[in-house]
Amino acid sequence: MQTDSNRLMTALEHKMLLEHFSISATRIEEQLKYIVCGQSTSGELEVLLGPYENCESLGDLRLLRWVFVYTEGALGLSDPQVLTVAIDAKGCVTDFALV
Repeated sequence: MQTDSNRLMTALEHKMLLEHFSISATRIEEQLKYIVCGQSTSGELEVLLGPYENCESLGDLRLLRWVFVYTEGALGLSDPQVLTVAIDAKGCVTDFALV
């Protein structure tokens, strides 16, 4: 009986831990959106987020891509997230998507 009780507690703790990570990931996503909205140029984003992948050009717009995995300590919290940012001819952020 003690063993079953220990397993139940471990499962409950695991569920609570996953819920905590889900909440943390949501906050991180919101912070990332705030950072992108607050930055005006691709150079500023590159300083904050590191090197980007130049994924496509559409006329005067360039689409830049960063890939993230949210972590807490050494534990990955999510599947990779992709941030795509549209940059105009002046190097300014015009739109973005986090998927």
